[in-house]
Amino acid sequence: MSLSNAYHRRQHRLTVGGLVTLLILGLITLLALTSGAMEVDWRQLWCGDGQTLSAAQRVLLHIRLPRACSAILGGAALATAGLILQVLLNNPLASPSTLGISQGASFGAACGIWLLSSGPSLTVSPWLVTGLAFGGAMATTLLILALSLWRNCGRETIILAGVALSALFVAATTLLQYLADDTQLAAIVHWSFGDVGRADWRDLRLLALVTLIGLAALWSQRRTFNALLCGHDTATSLGLHVTRLRLAGVTLVALMTATTVTLLGVISFIGLVAPHLVRLLVGDNVVARLPLCALSGAILLLLADLTGRTLLAPLTFPAGVVTAFLGAPLFLVLLFSREQPWT
Repeated sequence: MSLSNAYHRRQHRLTVGGLVTLLILGLITLLALTSGAMEVDWRQLWCGDGQTLSAAQRVLLHIRLPRACSAILGGAALATAGLILQVLLNNPLASPSTLGISQGASFGAACGIWLLSSGPSLTVSPWLVTGLAFGGAMATTLLILALSLWRNCGRETIILAGVALSALFVAATTLLQYLADDTQLAAIVHWSFGDVGRADWRDLRLLALVTLIGLAALWSQRRTFNALLCGHDTATSLGLHVTRLRLAGVTLVALMTATTVTLLGVISFIGLVAPHLVRLLVGDNVVARLPLCALSGAILLLLADLTGRTLLAPLTFPAGVVTAFLGAPLFLVLLFSREQPWT
């Protein structure tokens, strides 16, 4: 088979795979919109006098649709962040949750609530909290990046450093909970449960803005990220400024992670699971993995939320709890894999 034919066949498989993934995402979104405590008849959605909403329309527009949009945007952001971290650090176990970035962002958000809240209504600007969450995420990311460059630390060392930073931020957040009053305590604890149902349409505008800008910026550098897979020396010989690229990449990752954590809470393992699932299908090519990772992350978080709402209905579990239960076993499988590609 000629190289041209092989290339076209691979492109055909990627196109078909992308279309199938989009179809799956659409079907799961439809299922998420129609599943819940209240049964929604789609014929009721178009009923009404044009001025007052029916019960089905209110449930769809104010509860289920924002919830589905939060899962799609948050899952895409976290999955893409995990992929870029794995490429930049050359570490298949890297993700916002395993490196402590999500925990750092959560600590920043908790500081925002503790320091900036006013009165019993707890009116805190989401922009200010996001800024502090970004500071915590960025500080953690830069520290991880510095460790990866310092004395050529091994991949295991980076993961262990992430575990240590996660424990540190969890302890610091616990200290804030101890010092907070009852209202602040309830709000801070609320952040520790990743729940896509907490965001409203105002929050979604911020999440959509950051996620879409981040995805567009990362997509514009997709071929540059591919060059990093060949190693630091090879990328430098091709004329790439590797340090500048890493700083730009981790800044985008920190911003996307911080915004998602601020608005949805800590959701673990999406950034680890989605890139590996896509890697099994299309290999290491970042050009192919980047859009599929975004779609896969959206599907995984939608499924997690749907499972939490329907598995033991009428009880509802946050999506972050479901992803932790599903992601932790996969993390152990990757950690003790016989091939151990990160050593």
